[in-house]
Amino acid sequence: CSSDLGRIARQAQQGNQRLCGLRLLVVEDNLLNQQIAQELLEGSGAVVSMASCGLEGVAQALAAKPPFDAILMDVQMPDIDGLEATRRIRAEERMHTVPIIAMTANAMESDKEACRVAGMVDHVAKPIDLEAMIATILRHVSVKPAIAAMSRLLPSLAIPLPLPFVAAKGAVIDVETAIRRMGGSREFYNKVVASFRNDAAVLCTQLQQHISRAEYPQAQRCAHTLKGLSATVGAETLTALAEHTEAVLQHILTDTGTPDTTALTEASASLSDQFAETLAALPQALPLAPPSEPSTATSATQPDQAALNLSLEELAHCLKRRDMRSTKLGEQLRLQFGSALGDQELSHLIALEGALRKLDFAQALQACTALQEKFV
Repeated sequence: CSSDLGRIARQAQQGNQRLCGLRLLVVEDNLLNQQIAQELLEGSGAVVSMASCGLEGVAQALAAKPPFDAILMDVQMPDIDGLEATRRIRAEERMHTVPIIAMTANAMESDKEACRVAGMVDHVAKPIDLEAMIATILRHVSVKPAIAAMSRLLPSLAIPLPLPFVAAKGAVIDVETAIRRMGGSREFYNKVVASFRNDAAVLCTQLQQHISRAEYPQAQRCAHTLKGLSATVGAETLTALAEHTEAVLQHILTDTGTPDTTALTEASASLSDQFAETLAALPQALPLAPPSEPSTATSATQPDQAALNLSLEELAHCLKRRDMRSTKLGEQLRLQFGSALGDQELSHLIALEGALRKLDFAQALQACTALQEKFV
């Protein structure tokens, strides 16, 4: 019986480690998308390196020895896009056989063809679906075909004005589909939702500001990013509206005449209304156990300082890497040591937990460092 249980446990572990040992580089400028990709890939056994822009991705790809087993490349980034980053990587002969896989929310055949021409071997759609992403990676890591010689990108074509948006009937949020894409982790989904509330609100504000100033390229980028984030949390109507707004902006950018902004005004107004409805429909994140309130009395017990220092060191390491394990380590830190901390130390711990709930890794690292300094 015990051997059967061990065999089942090993099979379950193997099922969750299908990318075990693979060294992957993810090039993605959006923090939330970085966190999602890293969490899902590392949960499947991969060793993941992150690059937050195209230039950083090129630098990491060319510096890696041996080369990464595969590179996941966002297509739209602020410095150089994924197509240009891929061309620069492919310019090195030793990088001709490293699979570079596009990550894109654009599903048009012309977009896919542009990725192929630039030297990418495949693409995964955003929002990321764990099973599809793993299957795509394994398809190209096991067989590494030679990359064809570089050729020019497809010429840009004028985009016709999209038809007026008509919302499909259905739920505002498809929670179960979104959770399935994240490997079934409801806890992780709740963390993503908490981050989405802040990030999407900023994007919506920036989008309206760019439109009011006729800064259409910047507005299109905001709409594109909002489309991906909305799809990640399962906000289907908001995703479709963001995609429609992006298409209207693309039409304006490719129109050689005086742009008619009527459709854009209608699209942006509908987007704002739908965002407010989406926020109201989003499920609340599962609350962590509330942190202990600072006590006015001196703590009767003292924490195990050596164990506390080790826990803080591990947490700081994860925070510097923006590793989602930080949230679990922060919770363990409070449960193990919270009752033995003094008022000042406890205030830092409360600040740390608050930052982790918002996935603000920089602020959490500051609180963690402050705690470490208290026990030097």
